[in-house]
Amino acid sequence: MPTLDVDGTRVHYTDTGRGAAVVFLHSGGNTGAQWRQTGKYLEGRWRLLALNFHGMGGTGPWLGPDALTHDDEGVLVTALAAALGEPIHLVGHSYGGAVALRLAVTDGAPIRSLTLVEPMAMPLLGEAGETGVLNDYNGLRDRYLEAADAGRAEEALEPYVDYWNGAGSWSAMPGDARAKLCGRAAQLCAAFRANSSNPTTLANCRALSCPTLILCGGQTRPPAMRVTEILEREIPGARRTVIPGAGHMSPLTHAAEVAAAIADHLNVPRQESPWMAPRRDGSWRS
Repeated sequence: MPTLDVDGTRVHYTDTGRGAAVVFLHSGGNTGAQWRQTGKYLEGRWRLLALNFHGMGGTGPWLGPDALTHDDEGVLVTALAAALGEPIHLVGHSYGGAVALRLAVTDGAPIRSLTLVEPMAMPLLGEAGETGVLNDYNGLRDRYLEAADAGRAEEALEPYVDYWNGAGSWSAMPGDARAKLCGRAAQLCAAFRANSSNPTTLANCRALSCPTLILCGGQTRPPAMRVTEILEREIPGARRTVIPGAGHMSPLTHAAEVAAAIADHLNVPRQESPWMAPRRDGSWRS
């Protein structure tokens, strides 16, 4: 697995194929391996890269003095884009979708196109006046953090997994899969806190200019569904596709449909985004 050194953190990612670079960002509690099935349907047409965030998939843990944020994860993506030396197609799911959105609105990396699969940009719900669905999400978050921070990983994870995947999903998981998730309980705490502190605003979304696809499972939970509807309304020219029968974890459960939507988005003829050269501080400028 190739690696990249970013400010002393060893970042792991996968890199397969040739062509225009497509960078995939995973959901909280998962690694870049979650995109393996989706990638199989896209092989041979693009260069596919799946990055692992802090503390996941071999990437070093977050060592900053402050709580981990989506901007901190975005630094890893920016470094990968700089190493590639070309604009990227950026695809993010859930936690990774919120990182991708944040990176796009801050011009953190040169982005040819953006695909957001149910991004957890939860403060947008509050700004849009969607207090009911925001409270639904915040209740899940608070119950998770209370149990996980006290070291009760299974108590935290069972309602979390069942919320996103359906009642009984935790019990139906193989023991080794449950154990793996328990080992990632702390990373999920950090993800919940980052999801709730993302400073992206509706005005930021209205200023986006890159071609944007928004994907949503037809059977997902209301907070995730409503975020995608808000983004479709606010991002200029954004297209939203609903995957029938899918829940929040569509890249895992409906990989073929997700891949088909991404391929359609990437194949749409469009004027190339201008190259953006890095400043010394690692940010980008046109």
